[in-house]
Amino acid sequence: MRPRKALVEQFSTFAQVADDQFQGWRADPRLKLSMVKQLELAASSSLDGLAAEGGVETEQRWALYWYELWQSQPSSVAKAHLFAYLQEPCYWAAREVAQKYVSLHPGQSSGYCTGDYFQMAMAALPDALGQFRPDRSSQVKSFIQIFISSRLKALLRQSKLADFCTPWALLRKTSKRRMGQVLTALGLSLDQQQPYLALLLGFQELYLPVHAGGSARLPKPEGELWQSLAGFYNQRRSSWCSPGAGALDAAQVEDRLIKMAQWVRNYLYPSIDSINRGIAGEEGDVGEIQDRITSANCLFSDGNNPDLLTSLMEIDDHGERQQQLAEMTQVLAQAYGQLDGESQRVLALLYGDRLSQMEVSRRTNLSQATVSRRAGRARGNLQKAMLAWSEQPVNRISDPDKLKSVTNMLEDWLELYLSQSTHD
Repeated sequence: MRPRKALVEQFSTFAQVADDQFQGWRADPRLKLSMVKQLELAASSSLDGLAAEGGVETEQRWALYWYELWQSQPSSVAKAHLFAYLQEPCYWAAREVAQKYVSLHPGQSSGYCTGDYFQMAMAALPDALGQFRPDRSSQVKSFIQIFISSRLKALLRQSKLADFCTPWALLRKTSKRRMGQVLTALGLSLDQQQPYLALLLGFQELYLPVHAGGSARLPKPEGELWQSLAGFYNQRRSSWCSPGAGALDAAQVEDRLIKMAQWVRNYLYPSIDSINRGIAGEEGDVGEIQDRITSANCLFSDGNNPDLLTSLMEIDDHGERQQQLAEMTQVLAQAYGQLDGESQRVLALLYGDRLSQMEVSRRTNLSQATVSRRAGRARGNLQKAMLAWSEQPVNRISDPDKLKSVTNMLEDWLELYLSQSTHD
């Protein structure tokens, strides 16, 4: 990706990404003219502290200027300038996730390329900006890249877990509230939703399988269950549903539940076409897509554990989860800043430059054993800070293997945080 150096270019051009390749920068004439005018105002001292002397510090001041203007004037051109400025962190987060999937699943395809992830990142950008707090950090690019990366990883894990579950397991794990969200997204009114919700509750009450496999691989119910469920539903539909809800036979019950499972799967795992439509539409459309790309409280947990889907289904307060993510990144950044300089350098070489311990040893003139000890001690200190943060009631991590969850989260954060300087 060719870096943008001039301020006008940084705040008025957009990345062109096709498949897995960065194609170049496309200028927006309206934004270019706007930025030129603002720089002229700054040069005449109309905008204090924004004189165009260049450098990262000036770039960050302009980013905060547009952010504050966007906060006070949401419909202004400030939002467009911010979107232009934040192209790099969105692209690097997209490429990071695409490459990580390949490294973790050789020979397998997620169905998405870097360009697809980049479009998802742009769809999530308004939400990411909404969580940014300039009073806590002026590093908006670093914050956005960490936020977007976690959002994309959550989407991948959703898709993997949803694909792993049988329809019957998916329905068993779907709460009434979640199903209501799915049906609302399909455009059904509250009255129209009632028969489906009643059927879901009946299925969960009657289908109580005893089996040796994991909960994600629940088998198809026996034929007798469909008859029982039809009778159960028909007896209660007058009290559960609005007048006019028709009776169902066993075949209709089975068919409807299969459709409901597919709707839940599609809701948790939106197709790239639906995401593209959201990006092309108005802000409201983008918001609907963002609501589907929801992060769980175990964002960085082991995606191979099918029981994590239960946690995923139970997370409904999306804003609260994203606020926790923002606070977590601040805790880690502060803890990292308290490490000694040599430890910071070792971690930067390991995670930022992605060198092996042997290569770090040559670069620092330290023995490989010393590099290993310093890295381990530094990670341990960061881990302690995270564990202390996670013990607070509002931040509690529900993963039963908390240490593993924190370790995975820390590894991802180090890669993103320390690679930022390499990408800038």
